[in-house]
Amino acid sequence: MSHDQQPGHSPHQTDNNYERTDANPWYLGGALAVGMILLGISFVLVNDYFIIEKEKMMDEMAMKPESMVLRDVQAHANQILTSYGVADTANGFYRIPIERAMKLQADEAYSAKK
Repeated sequence: MSHDQQPGHSPHQTDNNYERTDANPWYLGGALAVGMILLGISFVLVNDYFIIEKEKMMDEMAMKPESMVLRDVQAHANQILTSYGVADTANGFYRIPIERAMKLQADEAYSAKK
């Protein structure tokens, strides 16, 4: 058996175990391009999946029934913000509706500018 015909040796290799031919740049470039395309497609698919899941979660949260405690707190806050009442009798503080308070502040600021 000659040196070139030994089993386990390719005709492109020598005893130093390195290839005698260069790598094909077209093959490497093609493999890189295919890899980048597959990576881009994977990114788009994963991104779309997370967007869809986020929208599902938002829809589920929006469709949940409102908490009774939350409804009571909001009703109480709305009643306080839209009615007249006594805030502190000892110091003489009174509560007025928020819309009326904003109008008084705006009128006061306007008259101060004149």
